[in-house]
Amino acid sequence: MYIKVELINSHFTNNYIMLFTQITTALKFTALFFLLPLVSFTQTPEAMQILKGSQQKFESIVNGKFISTYSIKYMSSVDTIHSTYSTQFRRLLNDSLYGAAFSFQSQDGSAIQRNTLYNGEEVFRRQTGDTVLVTTTHLWMEWLQAIKHNNNLYPYFIPMYGSPYKPKYFDDTSDYGNLYKGGVELYYIGKENIGQFKTHHVKVRIADDTMEVYGTIKRNNYSDYWINIEDSVLVKMEKDVDIFVDGDSLHQYSVYSLLEYDLNKEQYSIIPSPEELWGSVIYKDYVPYQRPEPLSKNELVPSWSLEKLEGGILSLDSMKGKLVLIDFFYESCFPCMKALPALERLHEKYKDKGLQIVGINPIDKDTLKLKEFVERKGVKYPVLLADNELSKQYKVAGYPALFLIDKSGRLIHFQPGYGESTEENFEKLILENL
Repeated sequence: MYIKVELINSHFTNNYIMLFTQITTALKFTALFFLLPLVSFTQTPEAMQILKGSQQKFESIVNGKFISTYSIKYMSSVDTIHSTYSTQFRRLLNDSLYGAAFSFQSQDGSAIQRNTLYNGEEVFRRQTGDTVLVTTTHLWMEWLQAIKHNNNLYPYFIPMYGSPYKPKYFDDTSDYGNLYKGGVELYYIGKENIGQFKTHHVKVRIADDTMEVYGTIKRNNYSDYWINIEDSVLVKMEKDVDIFVDGDSLHQYSVYSLLEYDLNKEQYSIIPSPEELWGSVIYKDYVPYQRPEPLSKNELVPSWSLEKLEGGILSLDSMKGKLVLIDFFYESCFPCMKALPALERLHEKYKDKGLQIVGINPIDKDTLKLKEFVERKGVKYPVLLADNELSKQYKVAGYPALFLIDKSGRLIHFQPGYGESTEENFEKLILENL
């Protein structure tokens, strides 16, 4: 059976409780939490049976093709990204990497974003021109395993399924009963028309979670699944997550929707070669990313002159004769959030004794939202606006990146990231160098 459906647009309303900001914008709570009390549903065995039926359908799929749409609003962005995926796949039951050979193309409007092919032994990625990057499994399996969790790279089963072995809504143990453990709840909402599909709508709620590594982070996690009544294929999946960090909230949602699919047909058992897919190609072996070597101790750091968030210009040269602590950060970076109060405490203690702390933000571009974020965090030291070029000059490979610079402009200490001892270590260095 070959099925065509119209593009399904997900509707999200942001009209609940409070305006909140992470990365570049203020976001409101999803209306899901407002609407839930108005919807009458109960946790029923029927929801589990529908998911089991979808699991059984998945287990019967050996090959196929589908065209799907994917929309996501990351926690680190205000904009929603819309893509279309075209995928052909053949299951490889003994394959430990992806579980399927596949060809995959993603598009944003008319522009081709990525072309990827996996034949069980090699990953071919074509991004621009005729050049195809080849990553062989016997050489780079560890790296490929490390990135395979990112379903956006190779969504050969998405939106239907999130892994080669089970639907996305089942946990890692693949034990159906575990859906009821750890505060996971299933609800049958009812029958709904999604485009020309008649579907069962099932809602999954995952209990609030606290991650001590970032302090108190509370997740409100809901997933909705629309499963085709006719053949038990998952045709739409919608996820909403709210995360609370030190009084701030981050919101992320994503929607997968099938436009076309055709399953278990002989013509899909053979995955095409790169030449068959893309014509003439030039092969280039994968070369792993090398983190830049950090600036060396006693090295004269790059100079800069940057616009202050509150207006005006501040330059590094103007602070000669002071001890300078630079914090490269951005809003939705969890460890960056944890670092801000510690840096403000150091600022208050030593600002009149020769220490100047500055925050440099090369990521967030909405200055109004950034200003609201900084004020809410109680940051009194200057925050400066930069581009990514300055981060490259300082060889920043992750955030936050903390640089303590002596009175002549040379590096005393570089600290990548933030931990429990960061404030104490910097205070010791500050006292030694004031």
